Amino acid sequence: MRDDEAGLLAELREVLSGLDPVPAGVREAAVVAGSLLGVRWERVELEEVAVPLMRGTARVWAREPDITIRVGGEVTGVVAPELGVTRVESQGAAGGARYAVDAGGSFGGPVVRGRVRFVLHRAGGVPLVTSWLG
Repeated sequence: MRDDEAGLLAELREVLSGLDPVPAGVREAAVVAGSLLGVRWERVELEEVAVPLMRGTARVWAREPDITIRVGGEVTGVVAPELGVTRVESQGAAGGARYAVDAGGSFGGPVVRGRVRFVLHRAGGVPLVTSWLG
């Protein structure tokens, strides 16, 4: 697919999602169907943790000791370098975002509002997919 085609499809997807939103449960059913068809991923369970904040509000989820994700005015997170995560993607009903992961395992960027899950893409490994957070 050419870049201009990908851009057009992204625009169409955005317009159509506002006109005809995906019914509840369909995305989860698609994940189950994908797994039956051989789509590989590993589920990651994160726990919400209480952390002191200097200012503002945020929620933090973690799987100790290797994954921490903070959602407030923006998304920030850190993953252990040994996980081999190269990029992180957030997915939600309001859209999605992609975040580059630096050599130290840090990432950050815009927030996707509402319930969201994160996909941690790994070099040479199956993606890690969190449960829905929010």
